[in-house]
Amino acid sequence: MKQPRRSRIFYGWFVVLGCALTIGVSLGFFGNCAGVFTKPVCEGLGIKRGIFTLYPTFSTAFSTVAIVVYGKLFPKYGIRRFMIVGSLMTCLCYFGYSFATQAWHFYAIAAVYGCFSPVTMGVAVATLINNWFVGRKGLATGLAFTGSGIGATIMMPILSNVVETYGWRMGYRLVASCGAVVFFIATVLLIRDKPAALGLPPLGAAESGAGENPLPLQKTGVPYAQAVRSRPLWLFLSGYALLCIVSTGISPHVIAYLSDLGHPASMGSSVMSLAMAVLTGAVVILGAVFDRAGSVVSSVITGLCVVLSAVTLALSAASDDMAWVFALCFGFGYATLSVPFAYLVSENFGARDYSSIYSYCYVPANICRALGGSIAGFFFDRFGSYKQVWGLFIALSILSTLLMTAAAIEARRRGFRDLPDKETAPAQTTS
Repeated sequence: MKQPRRSRIFYGWFVVLGCALTIGVSLGFFGNCAGVFTKPVCEGLGIKRGIFTLYPTFSTAFSTVAIVVYGKLFPKYGIRRFMIVGSLMTCLCYFGYSFATQAWHFYAIAAVYGCFSPVTMGVAVATLINNWFVGRKGLATGLAFTGSGIGATIMMPILSNVVETYGWRMGYRLVASCGAVVFFIATVLLIRDKPAALGLPPLGAAESGAGENPLPLQKTGVPYAQAVRSRPLWLFLSGYALLCIVSTGISPHVIAYLSDLGHPASMGSSVMSLAMAVLTGAVVILGAVFDRAGSVVSSVITGLCVVLSAVTLALSAASDDMAWVFALCFGFGYATLSVPFAYLVSENFGARDYSSIYSYCYVPANICRALGGSIAGFFFDRFGSYKQVWGLFIALSILSTLLMTAAAIEARRRGFRDLPDKETAPAQTTS
């Protein structure tokens, strides 16, 4: 394929646009809009909601395994070719949902979807940003993940109208077709694996000491084998896993909680709509702030966003106004599921084996994302109130903040990010 022309605009920003479009489909269209189908599909096929909503579990299980494999393959074969194939397959899966007649059809298709979805989500996007940017990495990551909120904001009213007018089968076909068009623009026309392929250095390479040399930089960082045995990684992994439980545990229960307090369902929907709007700007703001703050302060900010989300939601029981304050806080709290993870893995452990370390950490994080809503539901069923749920989440988010901050401090002290490629650092253990 003909290489893009050089321009005064660094081509990495076009890669960021491609990543934003990719995230817009994978998380915005396919993820955030999935709730539109729950009631129509259950009524149309005569199945219970609990049985139907099990299908994302199959996707999560297969994607958790697949993401480890992709983390090993990306450095050897490049990312873009996997993204092209993966985007096609995920769209075909969503189109396939429109032909389902039984619950197990959704389960089977979701399993296939899970095998290909990681290449259109976090690990691929984060690795591309890491390849193209040395400086302004946080801002680039934030811009890439704005696609999630923007994609859902654009698609949800259109999709809801189509499902209401033409049925849920046509809705799946619409979202799959629109996704295919956007994926094509992103993966075929915009995204490129590395700047060296275009004779460019990564953005910020000159400031890091590479000067005008367009050749690939020697990547520094802790080796994968050493990282997975180190205390900083396990501190970070534990802290971020807890953060995922809290963030994904809050999201599906907000409207029900506010309804239990006596508020109309429209208020709950408005609160979550505001949170999604804030999310779009929050990923950019957090990315820009992280570029200046460094790993330790960024870890503190990440944790506090979730702590404040849980606290303000709990306080909504005593004050209606706090529900709107919660929406502002949760826009930033929910953003911590994307930008901080990619940024902190890079800042704590370096670029040398970034995709492998990212994938390794992402597995437990992904599992915890799938469990968050269920944990909140279990506690509600057990106690008959969300009071205990929010109390638990406040405690977990505080512990998460402490663990991630400790990980950043220790990783910095040991110089993990800046270890030369051929240098063997002293062995670290989790003990």
